[in-house]
Amino acid sequence: MSTDAREGTGGAAPPLPEPDDLTRPFWEACREHRLTIQRCTACGHWRHYPRPSCPNCLSFEFAWENVSGKGTLASWVVAHPPVLPYFADKVPLPVVLVQLDEAPHLRLVGGLRDADASALEIGMPMVVVFDDVAEDCTLPHWRPAGAEGADDPDLHEESETAMSENNPADRQERIPIVDYLVLDDGEPYLVATECRGCGTTWLGRRNGCGKCGGREFGTQRLAGEGTIRTFTIVQRAPQGVPAPYVSAVVDLDGGGHVKANVVNVLPDPDHVTLGMPVRLTTFDAATDDSGTRAVAFAYEPR
Repeated sequence: MSTDAREGTGGAAPPLPEPDDLTRPFWEACREHRLTIQRCTACGHWRHYPRPSCPNCLSFEFAWENVSGKGTLASWVVAHPPVLPYFADKVPLPVVLVQLDEAPHLRLVGGLRDADASALEIGMPMVVVFDDVAEDCTLPHWRPAGAEGADDPDLHEESETAMSENNPADRQERIPIVDYLVLDDGEPYLVATECRGCGTTWLGRRNGCGKCGGREFGTQRLAGEGTIRTFTIVQRAPQGVPAPYVSAVVDLDGGGHVKANVVNVLPDPDHVTLGMPVRLTTFDAATDDSGTRAVAFAYEPR
């Protein structure tokens, strides 16, 4: 590694990560020149940045698995004004976003190595390169695969979980737009977080229970059917959102309630009524350039 990678103008030290219990395995693997990513052992969902629970199924069970270190360029930016002294003699500074081969939603940010930003193209193959910036710290950066003067290590041989390009499930072609929507081979469903102290449930992440302050949580699968408790017909919406549409609070069978839109019904009081039976449904909210679909949920009459 070059001195340039270690020191900035005036010998300024580079900003370094501060590993904690959750992120330490990632940084320890980087020191060994391995790229390892969290993967849920309940549903197989990859996730990065490191988190305590799965955004797909909310499970707290996970493992660290090596990945290939190869991917494609999803985007990049060239930073010009230096933010910290270390970067003062390094601008303009290209920063890349790389989509890993293991899953389209799995993307890592890093510096560009062995190439000029003018040579970058969206979708070009990239490979990780490890930069030993300090005695106890290594950062993952990226360079184009086959860059002149650089050897491409066969990192696929080291990968314990390289995904098959022919398996749509492994490519994670459908991802939920919220972490409490679960998509699997059966019917989609919602999962609430449940306080183990008082039994209160809610959707989404919180650091503590709003009722008792507890910090021990479990999960609870919610029923897919319910009835409309109340609703409003929204006549004006942000640009790009069709209006009018129905927004409602749905009382779920078995307990709990959810605020969501009601679809597949005419948005007027003659067709939407209090107590109307509804069921959970999903739809594609957006699709990215790689074909990955972001899936949202709503309710429809049953």
